[in-house]
Amino acid sequence: MSETDKLSELRKRINNLDRNIFQLLDERFRLSAEIGLIKQELNKPIVDIEREEFLKSQLLEWSRERGISFEFLNSLWQQILQESRDIQSKVTFTNKPKN
Repeated sequence: MSETDKLSELRKRINNLDRNIFQLLDERFRLSAEIGLIKQELNKPIVDIEREEFLKSQLLEWSRERGISFEFLNSLWQQILQESRDIQSKVTFTNKPKN
């Protein structure tokens, strides 16, 4: 196999991984919407500090296990959490009971 073929194969694998990441994010955001509706029913706030602190500690552990920069993972994770909060805000706003 030539180096060009190897490069092409590796890029195909990365493309598949990227597609998987996007599919997992889509699933996560759909679950976030469901969670937002349940939080609304339970009259719970969107932001759950305890849960987010737990996730941050998991992130630190994962970054150490894999040797990936915690700063990078934390930055990425914060964006994912913010999108989840935004989704929950939207679904709870659009599903407020009408008086």
